[in-house]
Amino acid sequence: MKPLSSKWPISDPLPQPLAPTSRHILRHPDRHTTWIVTGTIWFTNPLGTGTEESVREDITSRIADVVQKMPITSAKLQGDWWVPGQPPEPVLVDSTDPRPPWLLKPFDLKHEPPLRVAVGIHGEWFTIVAHHAAIDGVNAIPFFKILCGEEPIIPGNPPFMAKKVTSPLHAISRILRPADPVARSNPLPSNETFANIELPFVGKGIKGKLASALVKSLRAHNARYGASLERIGISASIMELDDSIPIASYRRVDIPPGVPIDETFEREISIPEEPWELIHAPRALRLLSPLTGRLSDTILLSNFGRWSLQGVNAIELYPVARGRSAVSAAAVRAKGGKSLLTLRACYLNQNDARHILEETVAQLSNHET
Repeated sequence: MKPLSSKWPISDPLPQPLAPTSRHILRHPDRHTTWIVTGTIWFTNPLGTGTEESVREDITSRIADVVQKMPITSAKLQGDWWVPGQPPEPVLVDSTDPRPPWLLKPFDLKHEPPLRVAVGIHGEWFTIVAHHAAIDGVNAIPFFKILCGEEPIIPGNPPFMAKKVTSPLHAISRILRPADPVARSNPLPSNETFANIELPFVGKGIKGKLASALVKSLRAHNARYGASLERIGISASIMELDDSIPIASYRRVDIPPGVPIDETFEREISIPEEPWELIHAPRALRLLSPLTGRLSDTILLSNFGRWSLQGVNAIELYPVARGRSAVSAAAVRAKGGKSLLTLRACYLNQNDARHILEETVAQLSNHET
């Protein structure tokens, strides 16, 4: 396994210092966001032999393997250091809902590990809930690979300050002309909304086509609530390869009215520059804290690509949803299984989220015909 001392140190032994990105998240002025990342895998064949006892034994053994290879999953936070703590205790859930609300409560990182795990009582699904300071969507994939008994591809992050950064003028421009938010549902949901739908085969240019289809669906949603959606701001989570290691990188794409969304999005995310306010957080964001809402995006969009996981039929990944819109979407394909588009939102109810997903898939299908 390639050492990652200069990269995201998820495989480094404990104790280990907080990575720069982790410090930014933990000191971010946004106190309304729980910074929770969650994902679920659906097994082709249930864990164990189908009995509750066999499922518990099976998943406990798998979690122990994860903790050995990803020590941060059993850590607790002490100042600016991850120090040894107790490994997460898997919880068996007698429900078809892989994300019960209690699983998504805020973390107390000083007293608990940055990871919670739940598994269906019959072994048909497995869910992780992690704090974004320790595990992001890219890190969830090697976690799942270890869980499935495979050698992980451990993701990393290049040295933080080595990345190119956009001009601060872009941030000022966004403050002066903020992106339009997604209209809130009426009635509002009582908890965060999670929804997913199977994606059709799209082929080349999936990122731009998906961004365009989502924006058209969100515009239709806003129109139903009597709101416009003209100034589009898309935060894009990009999975890139650095010497065969997948890394997480971010872009901010602002699309003015009348500009082709797919072409603009594809072009802008190919420019290796991360947003100034992300790199210089939290100091810059604390200085701008009264205005941070104006830096919010319309939607966060992630494309995690295709992954082979032994015995897995479907993968759901839900990145953090935050800001004025608090909407995130992600596409991921299980090789030999399903391709899913997920939607997570703080202020959309289940009906609206489902409607947006269905309209997005219809837009993609029309694009290919």
